[in-house]
Amino acid sequence: MFWDKVACVYDVFANVINRKANRTLCETVAALIRPADTVLECACGTGLLTGVIAPRCKSLTATDFSANMLKRAEKKLKKYGNVRFAQADITKLDYPDGSFDAVVAANVIHLLDEPYRALAELDRVCKPGGRLIIPTYMNRTDRGTTNSVSGAIGKAGADFKREFTPETYRRFFAAAGYTDARYTLCRGRIPCAVAVLQKNGRGHSARDVAEAAERVRGFGFELGLQMMLGLDGAEESDDFVTARALIACRPDTVRLYPALVLRGTGLAERMQRGEYRPLTLEEGVRRTARVMELFGEAPDIRIIRVGLHPSRSLEEKLLAGPYHPAFRELCEGELMLFRLLRQIGNSDLSGRTVTAAAAPGELSRMLGQKRCNAAEIERRGARLRVVEQAGRPPLSPLLLSIK
Repeated sequence: MFWDKVACVYDVFANVINRKANRTLCETVAALIRPADTVLECACGTGLLTGVIAPRCKSLTATDFSANMLKRAEKKLKKYGNVRFAQADITKLDYPDGSFDAVVAANVIHLLDEPYRALAELDRVCKPGGRLIIPTYMNRTDRGTTNSVSGAIGKAGADFKREFTPETYRRFFAAAGYTDARYTLCRGRIPCAVAVLQKNGRGHSARDVAEAAERVRGFGFELGLQMMLGLDGAEESDDFVTARALIACRPDTVRLYPALVLRGTGLAERMQRGEYRPLTLEEGVRRTARVMELFGEAPDIRIIRVGLHPSRSLEEKLLAGPYHPAFRELCEGELMLFRLLRQIGNSDLSGRTVTAAAAPGELSRMLGQKRCNAAEIERRGARLRVVEQAGRPPLSPLLLSIK
C-alpha cells in the first residue's frame, strides 16, 4: 500500500514542504479540543495532530488504516499515557454509537471510494452535541487545475479520489445535510480546509430527505417540508443552499422556523457554554425573509407557516432566539422593504417622497411594524407614501415614483 511505503518520509512533507499550512492546522484543531473530551482520531498518519490533541483531552484513540503510519505515530508519541493506538477502517469503525465527544479525521476524505459512508460512521460514533473535525487538503486550485504539490504526490502513487476547492468542499458536506458547518482555511503550499460539523442529532441526511420526498410524491400524497434557519455555524449563504435543495424536492408546502433555544435542551447547554450564538430577532427576520423570496420564485410551493405558533408553554420555555408572536408579519414586511429597495437602487432620495403601490390590505405591512420600513426610507432621506392598487400581487410592492 502506498501509505505504508511513504510512512518513513511522510514527516518531511508534513513538517517541511507543507509546514505553513500544517502549523495553522495544528493551532486550529488544538483550539477545538476540551480537557474533558474523549476523542477519536481517524487517519492519524504519523501523529501530526495526535501530538496536539493528546495533551488537551481526557483520552484519545488514534487510528489509521496503514500499519506503518501507525507504528511511527506510536513511537513518536509514547510519552502520552492517555493515547491508545489501533488499526481501523474509517468506513467500518468498531465502536458503539455515541462513544466520543469529538471525532477528528484529517486529510483522508479525498482518498476514499465511499466518503459519505465514512462520514456516516464518524457521525455515528460521535455523541449528540459533539463535534466532527474534518480537515482536508484543497488539492484543486480556483483556476480549475490540480495543485502542483498534490500533482507530484499523485504521480508518486497517491490515489486522490476527489479534488476539492473550498467551495466544492462546502458543497460536499451540504449534500450530506451539514449546511451548518463552520470552515477555516489554513493557507500553505497545499491549503487545508478544516470543517467543523456539529452533530445535531437529526439522524438523517439531505439525501435521505430527497429520497423520502420522492417516495411521498410517488404515492400521490401531498408533500410538506420544513426548514430551520440559524442552526450552529450556518451562514446566510447556507440558508440559500438548503432552500434550493428543498425546492428541488418539489414540495407542495413548506414551513420555515428560525432556531429557538428552549430550556432543558442540548442547544441551551451549548449556548450557556458559549458554543452557540442564536440569531437575534433582526437577523432571524432578515434571513427568513430572504428565504421566503426564494421559495416565492417557485410558484407551486405554498409557505404555510413562518415561525412557531405562539403559546404560553413556548414562551415559558424560551431562553433565546428570534421569537415574536407576529413573526410572519415581520418577515413579510421585511420582504416588501427588500423588494422596494431593490427597485429604488442607487437613486438619490434626499428630500424626496417615495410612492409605492401595495396590494389591498397590505398598507401596514409595507410601512412595517411600528412603521419600521417607513423609518428606513426616512433614514435614507425620503418619506414613504403607500397606496393600494387593485390586482397587485401579494408582498410585491411597485415603485411608482420618487419626487
